[in-house]
Parts: sequence; structure tokens; C-alpha cells
Amino acid sequence: THIPSRAGGREGIAVRVLAPEKPRYAEGAPIAIHVAGGFQAGTAAGRPFLLPFGFVEVFFAFPGGGNQEARSGGKYDFRGPNSIRALADVIRFATGRLRDRQGRTIQELVAPLHVLTNDCGLLGMSQGGNACGVVMAKYGQEFPDLAFYVSMESPYGEGIANVELGGRRDGRINPAYDPQTGRLDLSKLAFDPELNPAPALLGRTPSRLRGAFYFDMNGNGRFDPEVDFPVHAVIGDAGTGMKIWYSPRVLREAERRHLLGPKRPAHIPSLQEAIAFWEWRNAAPSIPQAVRNCPKLAVIVYANEQDHVQIAPDHPHILIQVEGFRKAGARFVRLNPDRAYVLYVLPKDRPLPESLRKRIPDNDAGIVWTRDRIRKGLEPRELPMIVSMQAASCELADRVYKNVWKPNLDRVLCDFTPLPFPLPPLQRPGPPPPGFQAPGRPRLGQPPAGPLPWRRRSPAEVQTRPSRSRPVKVPKVRTIQVDAAQTIGQIRSLLGVNRGPYDWPRRPGDPLVSLVQSYHRFGIDFIRTHDFYGPTDWYVIFPDWKADPEDPKAYDFGSSDARICAIVTNGFRCYFRLGTSWKGRNPKPINDPPGTIRDPQGGRILHRADRNDFRKCAQICVHIARHYTAGWNHGFHFPIQYWEVWNEPDLAVQFWTGPPQQYYAMYEEVARALKTLNPQFQVGGPACTGGMPRAYVEDFIRYCAEHHVPLDFFSWHSYGGRGVFNPYNYRRDAERIRRALDRYGFHQTKIILSEWNAGIRDRLFSDSAAGAAFYASVLANLLDAGVAYAFQYCGDSHPGLGLHRVRTHEPKRCAYAFLAWKQLLQTPVRISATGSNRSGFNVVAGKRADGKRVQILLSDFWKSSEPGPQVTYRLQIRHLPWAKTTRVRVRRYLLDGQHLLEPVQEQILQGQSLQLEYRLSIPQVTLLVLEPIKGP
Repeated sequence: THIPSRAGGREGIAVRVLAPEKPRYAEGAPIAIHVAGGFQAGTAAGRPFLLPFGFVEVFFAFPGGGNQEARSGGKYDFRGPNSIRALADVIRFATGRLRDRQGRTIQELVAPLHVLTNDCGLLGMSQGGNACGVVMAKYGQEFPDLAFYVSMESPYGEGIANVELGGRRDGRINPAYDPQTGRLDLSKLAFDPELNPAPALLGRTPSRLRGAFYFDMNGNGRFDPEVDFPVHAVIGDAGTGMKIWYSPRVLREAERRHLLGPKRPAHIPSLQEAIAFWEWRNAAPSIPQAVRNCPKLAVIVYANEQDHVQIAPDHPHILIQVEGFRKAGARFVRLNPDRAYVLYVLPKDRPLPESLRKRIPDNDAGIVWTRDRIRKGLEPRELPMIVSMQAASCELADRVYKNVWKPNLDRVLCDFTPLPFPLPPLQRPGPPPPGFQAPGRPRLGQPPAGPLPWRRRSPAEVQTRPSRSRPVKVPKVRTIQVDAAQTIGQIRSLLGVNRGPYDWPRRPGDPLVSLVQSYHRFGIDFIRTHDFYGPTDWYVIFPDWKADPEDPKAYDFGSSDARICAIVTNGFRCYFRLGTSWKGRNPKPINDPPGTIRDPQGGRILHRADRNDFRKCAQICVHIARHYTAGWNHGFHFPIQYWEVWNEPDLAVQFWTGPPQQYYAMYEEVARALKTLNPQFQVGGPACTGGMPRAYVEDFIRYCAEHHVPLDFFSWHSYGGRGVFNPYNYRRDAERIRRALDRYGFHQTKIILSEWNAGIRDRLFSDSAAGAAFYASVLANLLDAGVAYAFQYCGDSHPGLGLHRVRTHEPKRCAYAFLAWKQLLQTPVRISATGSNRSGFNVVAGKRADGKRVQILLSDFWKSSEPGPQVTYRLQIRHLPWAKTTRVRVRRYLLDGQHLLEPVQEQILQGQSLQLEYRLSIPQVTLLVLEPIKGP
């Protein structure tokens, strides 16, 4: 639903309310409001973990956050006043003081379940905990009976959210910090006007920013990464432009010592700006007022031996919270939940080792904590965070309900039996010890030796590793009904790939390996020209932006011609991506909007691309199209029809440094120019990522509609799914796109999935039986969703994501799902087949137009670290296109962990109606081929 809020504009704030099957108490269910971590606007689609314990769970998106129908209105202000006002209204709604925009209370939404609005609490996840403290201080008088607050290692304290004292990404403590005294030696503070600012947490630094603070430990006046320590900061636009939000203590010291010189860089805020910024984002000073406003508040601060971000051994952010609330006189304050509740939430079939059980702390509430004692009260690092958060929530809700406030408990206060809940495995012990320093830290602003931990890895860095996803329940029997007399459409190819059909040399001396025969064998018929890393990229074809786009000498088609000719002359269709390859570590700003001008060092932007630049870009794209389709500049007359404008502009670090509106303008100019050149061209975009931000889905489509911009197809990418892997996610994405296209009148616009695979990075599992089943089920879901074309990433022997192995060039197991689909295309008339579900089991059936063959493809996806169960498949096949007396040969092909779509069984049956039954272990792909036998 949406609730009214002055911070949410006309749309209001998107809120998601989840009700349990059974309330925790006879009188009703307590309420937990999730406040997400980080500095993002967030979504209302968080993962619930208290439903099995009888809670109502509330999720929400800050102003401007969320997506699709669950999008909040208003403007996002980086967790500032707008965000805090929105959170206050969510609390008012959850405590029964505010109705949604349809006039409904939370009680009316979950009826007949009864909710206990006087037993409502906040779950502050990491930085979300600061929002909790601030909202209670600023607006707590609007909900004075707020019952409890659980903090998940929230970074309270000056500079803590910035990770000024050192964090897990660095692997070391700030050498200017003394954990014995809690003193930060600001006399070591220095400023380097050329240093790239260091982002806190997992943020990203805009490459144009130069000038940053650091701790000059050796006093030599320059930043030495092996010795010195960068001052991390939160980087973002809070309404006054991109700023590096250092803590007030850093800026106070900098101004006192005049470290910034006569001209302060625009991205360095003033001390007054920083104080105003952190007033809303550091809750430590707000604690006394929060307690005065919410006198009934009970608090548990969760902290683990291995903090999820901070590395200082005295855990200052934890001390600030637990001691702050205690000194402020909060009703109940405790470090970590009661041991009885930790044991209560753990599944009974997963007993803890006795050695671990003894290490679970059982701290009394209200005791004093100090730097030298804090580590004795922390949860063991092997215990998953979610266990303690569940335990803390249950304990506080029970204490409120029972009105029991003694410092420690011998048992849980409520006899509610929780439903089963999947927990992550126990973590392995052995984090970096305090003071650990990662070897060979690079200079900030330069790429480290290994993959950057704060960004998506490039396909070249992907490694194939097993992924642990939550398993789904699988029935013992699957019933499938096929009616060969009921035609429901056509089976489409969907067998496109990115790259190929050769393994092009990556280094001088590497051989050129042809994969043409393999591509044809597996049915690949359409190739997208992305990530050749130079060839087909616009800045390689047109290397000098200052040149005249009408001058043939301004173009260099040499390397691109070889790739395009290899595609077309070997019988494949060509889908031309106009844009750039993955930036990776390319030092050139290839991800800038065309026409952007930077300073000689490639940092500060001197000129932002505008409409004139985009018109020039459109001229360049037109001449590229003329070269390959109309013979211009010693070119070709290839039948290239599909032209995709750019790639993943929502992935700012790697593909696009401008705002969405700049992409809209560039797309408009290129699309109009290409359609003018050839009205038969199919032009589209934006090839956005699987995150599918609204700016590149609904907003982009609306822009095209309002400005009458051609949009022949809409393209997007997905690498497996969100949360638990599920092939059905692809169908959900496509249906969302279709709704948006239809809403704005693009009823004939095609939908194209121009990149996909079974995961990415360590979640990749394509070269496995699970990957093969995933591929086959994805193709089935894309067919059901009406997707016109799909392009797997990538068809060649690219490391990790390729369809072929790098060293041997042999096809991976997932490629055989393509082979099964190619076989299915021999019976292109799709017939009715029921039994598919939304969890990875799919059935597709087809017949030949002459009625001489029927085929059925069963794909049963199962992704787990454990072997899949056995399933019985019962098929009822009716109205086969031959006489009742016809003898029928039924051949079964199997693709699993032992078979590569090999024939495993043949039966001779008779009639128009058949009943078949097979018992198979999942994951698996089965292809059934039914043909009439001629003669006796």
C-alpha cells in the first residue's frame, strides 16, 4: 500500500505489510518495522525473517525509492529530513495513528488477524539504526508508545558511518586511532589535492573528483598507501551537488589548520554544511531526546565479534549506543539478546556444538560497558547475524507483552512454536585480527592487483563456484497434461548469444579459434556485438571526437569489419550494439556520454555532453549503419536490422557517467536518425541491468511516448535472479516491461533480453546440471512472456560466463539446453501443456505442421548445495495427430549430471492417448520425441 506523507509527494510512501499465518500471542501479533541499511533509497521488498515467529513485518521505501507499483513518491535526500519524515509516518501508520491513502488502518489491512499496535518496534539494520535514533528524537512525540528498538551494529558516533577508524574492506585499523583510549590523532590529518577520495563502506567515487584527506603517518607530506591511511567519507548528493561528507571533526581540524588552502574544492563541504548533514545521519547526539520522546522504549544492541563493517577492536559504535541509551535512562537496555532466546530461535534439528553454545553471551541488562570489557559481551563470529536479530526481536516483543523487565531470563516468556526458517550455515572462525593490514594496498584512484571488492566484476574476472540458495519444496509427483489438438502459438528460437563466432585472440600470439561449427550445432542463430573490447565500440570506430562525422577518413572500421564479417558470412544474424564494451580497467573515459570533455588527467569534466553532441553521435551511428548495410566507405550490404543504443546506462561506473535524462536525449537523437536512414531498421534500448531501475524502464518509456521517439524494442539484462534463483523472475521482468509499454501505447514494441546467464561472479553455476535446467526453464519462461529474442552472455570461451570452456573450447553443460531447444524447434507448432509452476519446473510441447512428430520438453530446476530429490513425472497425452491404431515410438533424452542430452529409453506404444511415467532425480532436462511408426 501507500501511506500519505508530506515527504512522499502525491504518490505517498510505499509500504509492504506482511502478516503471519498465526499471531505470536492469543491477543494478536507484535509489529516490526524494518529500516534498511546503507544510504540508498531502498525498496519495500526486503527479506522477512520474523513471520515464522508470529510477527507482522513492515517494509518501506524512502522517498523516491522502490520500483514498479511499490515506488515511493517525493525526492530522495540521502537519508536526510525527507527520509526521516517518511520514516516517522511509517511508524505512525504501524502504531495505528495513520491510515493509508485508501483510508485503511494497518489493522484493516491484515484482518481478521489482530495486530498489537502498542507492541511495535524498529529494526535498524546498520545505517538504518541511525535513522531510527534520529526519527525518535525529531518526531518521537508523535508515537510516544513506540515499544522497542533493535540495532544491528549501527554506526553511531562521529565519523563511524564513514569508517574513519578502519573497516573490513581495508583489513586494518586506522593507525591514527588508539583503541585503548578511543582517541583519534587528528594532528596527522593532511590533504592531497590530487588524491581520489576514498568511499566509505561499498560506495563508489566519481572519477572526476580529486582532492581528499588522509592521515600522514610518516609525515612526509604525500600519500603513501603502504603507511598512510585515507579518510573515508560518505559520497553523494544531498541536494547541493556531489559532496564528500567528511565528519565534522575532520573538517574542524582542517579549517583550524587551513589544510585546504585559499580555494576549497567544490566537493569538500564547509564545517557548517557537514554539521547540518550529520545532524540527520548520526544518531549519537539524539539518544537523550529519543528516550525523552519515547519513554517506554526498550533497546537491544546487537554486536558480533566480527562486525559486518567496522574493525576497531573496542567497537566504539556499540559502546556509544548501549551506554548512550543506558545513561539516557531508557526503560531497558541490553547488549545482545538473552541466551535463552538465541537457543529458542535456532532450529531444533541444528543443535549447536557445545563449545559454541558456551560462548553465547548472556549479558545482564543495564550493566556498564567499557572498552576493555566490550568484547566479552559479543556474539561469537560463527553465529549468523539473523539468529541474534530474531532472538532480540522476540525477546523485546515478549517483554513488552508480558511486562517483564528483570535483567536476565532463564527461559523464553512466550510458548509460541516458530515455523521452520532456513538459516545460513555457521560461519567459519578466523577473521583478520585487530591491526591486520592487507598486503600491497594500492594508491587510491588506481586499480588494485585483484578484483575491486566494491563493484560488479567483469566477465573476465568471473569464477565458477557453487552457489548456496535456499531450496524450494518439491512435490513427489508432477502431473503433466498435453493436448496435441489444442494449438496455442509458435515456439521461437531465443538462441542468441553475445560475442563470437570465433574465440578472438586476447594476447599477441594467441590463436584464432573457430566456434562456428559448435554454434551451428547448438542452434545459435543471432549474435549481439557486445564486449569485443574495442571492435564495434563507437570510440574505436570514430577515434577523434573533433573530426568531421561526414569525412570517411575519420572512421576506422578495420577491427570491427572482421567481427561483423565473421558473424554474417557464417550464416548468423547480427544484432548491433551501438556503444562501448565493459570499461573494466580501461583508463579512458569510454563510459562518458559522447561529446564529454575532461581535463588532460581524465578527471574533472570540462564540458558536459549536450544535444549538439548527441546529434553528432547520431551522425556517427548513421554512418556506421551505412557502412554495414549500404556500402558506404568501402563497406558492405549486410542485412543488419536490429540496432541497440548503448549498454547498461544504469551501471554508472562501467557504462554511463551521465544522468538518465542525458541517455534519453542521446537515444532520441540516434533513434530518429537511424529511422530516417532506413525506416525498416529496428531501433531500441536501453539494455538496462537486472536491477531495472524505474528511470530506465517506466520513465524511459514515458519519455519516448511523450516525445514521440521511435522504440521498436525494449531491451534489458538479467543474470539469474534476485534472492533465491528462479527462472520465473525473467517472466516477471518481461511482464513488468510489457505493462509499461502497453500503458504508454507501445503495443507493438518487442521485448528483448540482450544479456542473460545463470548467475555472475561466485553465484555462477551454468556449467552444471542445475545450470542446464536453469537455461531450459529460462527459455520456457521467456517463451511464455512473449520475449522476441534473447542473447546469452556469452557464446564463446570467455572466462566464467562463456558457453565454451576457455582452455579446451568444449561446450559447457548448459549449452546442451540450447541443443534441446534447437531440437524442440523441429516441432514449432506449440500445443497445450499444463503442469509448469513458478519455481523452476516448466513444460513446453510442440508438433510438426504435418502431424508426424510431437515433442515435449521438461525442465526441472533445483539449485542447492545438497543433491536434489527424486520426482515422479506422470504425463497424460491426448489427441495425438494420428489414428488410434497407430504404433508410436517414444524416445527419451536426458540432460543431467551424467547425461548430455543422450537417449536413455525407447518405448513402442499405441494410440492417440498415452500415459507415461518416469522417476528422475532433479535437476534435469528431459526431451520426449513421439513419432508414428510406419508399416507393421
